[in-house]
Parts: sequence; C-alpha cells; structure tokens
Amino acid sequence: MTTGKTKKARQSSERSLLQMTAAQARVFLLKPESYCGIDLPVYFTFARVLSGVSKELTGKALASMSKNPRDHEGVNYAMLSNKDGRHAWRPLQLIHPALYMSLVQKITEAAQWKVICDRFKEFQRPANLKCLSLPLEAAPQQKDQAEQILNWWQGIEQGSIELALEYNYAFHADITDCHAAIYTHSIAWAVHGKANAKTARKDNTLYRILRYRDDYRIFVQSPQIGEAILKALTETLIELGLKLNTSKTTGAQLIVSNALKPDKRAWLRSRQDDPNLQKHLLVIHAHGQDFPNSGSLTVALTHFHESLSKIKRVNNPLVLVSITTDIAYNSPKAFPVCSAIISKLLSTLATDHERMDAIRKIHEKLSQLPNTGHMEVWLQRISHSFNPSLGYKEALCRLVKSESVTIWNNDWITSMQLKAVLDPSKIVSKVKLRSLKPVVKPKEIKVFASERY
Repeated sequence: MTTGKTKKARQSSERSLLQMTAAQARVFLLKPESYCGIDLPVYFTFARVLSGVSKELTGKALASMSKNPRDHEGVNYAMLSNKDGRHAWRPLQLIHPALYMSLVQKITEAAQWKVICDRFKEFQRPANLKCLSLPLEAAPQQKDQAEQILNWWQGIEQGSIELALEYNYAFHADITDCHAAIYTHSIAWAVHGKANAKTARKDNTLYRILRYRDDYRIFVQSPQIGEAILKALTETLIELGLKLNTSKTTGAQLIVSNALKPDKRAWLRSRQDDPNLQKHLLVIHAHGQDFPNSGSLTVALTHFHESLSKIKRVNNPLVLVSITTDIAYNSPKAFPVCSAIISKLLSTLATDHERMDAIRKIHEKLSQLPNTGHMEVWLQRISHSFNPSLGYKEALCRLVKSESVTIWNNDWITSMQLKAVLDPSKIVSKVKLRSLKPVVKPKEIKVFASERY
C-alpha cells in the first residue's frame, strides 16, 4: 500500500476532470489521447485532424456545415478486435472527429459545464459511495492513462483491502455490456434528472460502495444487507436499460482474499521468473491459459519484454516466437506487448528471409481468428521495417501504405473546408514512420508497469 506521503504527492500532481474549469476541460478533452484510448503504434496520431477540425468549428455550429449524420452509414470508424481468441469480438470505435469536437465544445461552454459539475456534486453527496473512474489528467511527462490505472489500483484494490478493517463482507457486481447498452436518453436523465425509483432511497451508513465504470464493490457487515443493495441496484439499472452480469456478480466474500482479481492472486502465488527465457515464457504461457486476456498477463509480458530488451543473444528464438504467438492467439488483448516481444526475437535471426518467413507464419496463424483488425495493426508495426508493402486488410494498415481509404464517412458534411481537414492520411506521421526501428522499445508500449500494480 502506498504511504501517506506518496498518496499526498499523487493528489497534488493529478486532477480530476471535474476539478477543471470549462476552458481547462476543453483543452484536456481535445488532447489526442483523450480522443483515442486504443493501443496503436506510435506513428498513428490524431493531433493534426483534431486541430484542423477545432479551427473549422470554432465559433460555428456543426449543424450549419452538415446534414443529419444519422442518415448515413459508417460515420464513426470501427476497428474490430477479437475478444477471447474465438468468436467473441468488440468494436474499437473512433467517433467522427467533427461529432467529437462539436460535443466537446458544447459541454465545455461555461453554462453547460456548470450544469455538469453541479450535477456530479449531487452524485458525490453520499459519503459512502465513491466513483473512481472519472478521467484524470496526469502530471507533466506522465501519461493520463497511467494515472487512471494507478487510481484504480490505489482506490479499488488497495481501498478494498483497507475497508476490511471496517466491514466483514464484499459483494462484486458488474454491468452487462455496459457501454454498448447505454440508452442515449439515459445520458439526459443522468444530467438533468429523472423521477426517483418506486421506493424512496436514503443514504445508509451501514455500507460502503466503490464504483469504477461498470464495476461495483459493495462492503457490508452482513450478507443480507449486500443482497438488498444488489436488488436495489438491479431495479435502478433496469430503468436505464441495463442489467447486471450474473457471471461476474458474486455473493458475500471475505474482503482481503478477494480484493485482488483471481488472475492476479494466481500470478502472485506462481513462480513468476526463471533465468531461462524459455522457461520464464512458458510460465507466463501457462498463466495465460488459465486467465486469458487478464491484466496480470499483460503486466507479466511487459516485464518479460523489458528483460528481453537487455539481452543481445537469444537461444532458439523461433521457439520463443511460437510460444509468444500462441499467447497472443488466446489473449488478443496482449497483441501490443506480444508484438514487441516478437520484434526483439526477430532481430536475433540471421537474415531478412528468416524474419519474413516467421512473420508470414505468424500472420497465417493469427488470421485464423475472426475480427483481427487490431492484431493486423500491430503485426504491421513489426513487419514494416522488413517489408513495407506487405498486404493487410485493415484500413489503418492501408493508410500506412499510403493507400486511399475511407475512415469516416463524410457524405453528411456540406463544408468543403471541413472535409479537407478530415483527410485520413493525416492520421499517419510520416516522420515517425521513417524513423521507425525494427525492434519495438519498451517505451512504445509501456503505459504502466509498476511492481505495485
């Protein structure tokens, strides 16, 4: 657990979105990393597009420069990512920059921002309920995403363990397919209010709730109170068109032993390291078989990559490539760090022919999975230095090859000036692409890899 001094230092160096003025919030939300949270190689940047759209829309209403976007398909861009190494998948969406910019400008008008901040003050009034998923701005030279992860670790995991001093049981609840299931009108209800639930509710000092996005942790003294809270939560979610995920909602649990996620508990109990690279990677592979797509798997791979990056000579690199590829096959969430590991292993092969043959085999294996656009983006990152013309179907990959592709449908926009700044070729930084090295360095993929997490 962090010391009081460390926690105080963090509080003075980061701030929540709701602690910002309207002008500060606008600057924060218009940062490229606020617009896009998808893990992409460093040569993808949305700064030029966002800046251009911002200039075109300043002082103007988007409606005066467009028709109704609802009448057109493909307005937002969806890159598909395999979710479980089988048939489940999720779209990683990039909202149309003009729509994003228009929304940001609207909600950060002084009057509108006050309404939002005042409403959140009402939400935060119950002292026994704490929301820890509000966007955070990190200190200079730090990444906002890293600050968000650290806030989760400190507030949810460490906070849960600390609450074991006061409570005997914890209930975990998770909303099913939360973001995709949100009914648009419920946003207005949240901001401007809606009739209360059928039964009156009041603050209750007998429990504490920690919430992070769609995840709830409810701390109580008795299982009966926890069940009553889950019932009330279920009734409230139904009103909003949402429901609890029964597979991830648990009954009464002992707090300390269940404060950590099961994958992390298992990893802490395992032999995490081995001086032999292959044995070390096989330990990680076994963990990935038991807990695919888990956060602890990604952290373990990140540490392995850091160690591997310092080694000049590797025995049997193709064997390690095969093991790493199999990890990625079963845990698509780990594509970025697996790509980085593979890039280092490929660099130890003797010839470009051997490297390209390995890349071909990796591509053929991973292509057996459905919906792998995100995978192709990272596979292109490690193949580009050896063969820039290698063909990929993903639209973002084709942009890297300077092909003409449509990312966002702009047919609903009537302003030629606005259309011009939405040129998708601006997404790829040619300067960064030309300076690309064959081996992915840890800083390219490392957002947050601390032993405490």
